[in-house]
Order: sequence, then C-alpha cells, then structure tokens
Amino acid sequence: MKTVWVILLSLLLLGCNNDKRDINATFQNHCKEESSESLDRALCNSVKYREAVVAEYHWFQQEADTERLFYRVFGAVVIVLSIAIPVLSRATFKHKEVLVTIASLSVAIGTSFSAFFNWGEAWGQYRSAEYAYGAEIRRWDIAVLQLVQNNDDDHIKIEQLNKHTQHLLNQAHAINMQANTRFFEMNGKNIQEYLNFNDVKPIE
Repeated sequence: MKTVWVILLSLLLLGCNNDKRDINATFQNHCKEESSESLDRALCNSVKYREAVVAEYHWFQQEADTERLFYRVFGAVVIVLSIAIPVLSRATFKHKEVLVTIASLSVAIGTSFSAFFNWGEAWGQYRSAEYAYGAEIRRWDIAVLQLVQNNDDDHIKIEQLNKHTQHLLNQAHAINMQANTRFFEMNGKNIQEYLNFNDVKPIE
C-alpha cells in the first residue's frame, strides 16, 4: 500500500493544481477498492477534501482569467478610440459626426464600466487568491508524501494526516473569506466613487 500511495501522491504533486483527469481517475479507482487498512481509508478521505480545495482553486483561476480579459479588452478599446477620435474629427467624409459620436459614447461607456467594475483590481485579487490556494495545495502534497514514506506507526500517520488536512481546509477558508471581504469592500468603494463622480446622491 505504501508504494502505491507514494506513486499516486507523486503523480498528484507533479500534476499539482492542474486538472489531470487521468490522475484523478487513478485515485478514484484505487479508493473504490475495499481496504481494511485504516491509513488507506484516511488517505482516500483526505484526497477528497483536497479535491474540494482544488475546485475552489480552479474557480479563482477562471475568475481571474475573466477579469483579465475584460480589463484588457475594454482598456484596449478605450485607448484605440481615444486616439482615433481626434483623427476622425479632422477628417472629411460622410457621416463623420455620427461616427465620432459613437466613438465618444463608446469611450465614455468603456471608461465608466472599467471604473465601476474595476476589472484590473479584481483580476489582481482573484489571482492572488489563486496563488495562495496553489501554495497551500502544494504544501499539503509535499507533507503527505513525506508522511507516507516515513516509518511511523499508522495511527501516528493518520493523526498527522488529519492535522495537515485540517490545516489545508482552514487555510482555504481563510483565503476565501479574505477574498470575499476585499471583493465587497472594493465594490462598495467603486459604487461610492461612481455616485460621487456622477453627482448622484443615494436615497436615504
């Protein structure tokens, strides 16, 4: 059993936070097999908790990618149109006024959206949470791999395994709460700045 878990955990560590379906399938097949060994069952249960943390890691990764996309696309559009408007204003062609008006409105809308949603800051926050999750997952992988390879009794290994897994879950919760707190603080700040910029008073 020890050799099997060393191989499986090594594969998991090499795959780290990537979505390795073949590795996950190998774990699932191994854990489906009936085992009378307490350590084997404990490892299977701990890996399930790890997979839940990895799922949260992937969520932050996807959100960071989405925020980055909006930040760059809207930023590039605003920059290009801001440069193009003076050029279009000096040109002479049919429907110039309409085109300049549309471009000006697009810049105003893009700037307002960027200021309100603050995609750049959200991108940074989600990416920071993603990296924090990744560091904790890798720390658990290394600790459990070392634990499996040592010569302690199984009951000592199970106790240490539970501690490592609980620490992983606690850290994941802390990272999630910190990300949520920053998200709502950022959105509250953005709404207030948007109201002040547009001279809109909230209803009391």
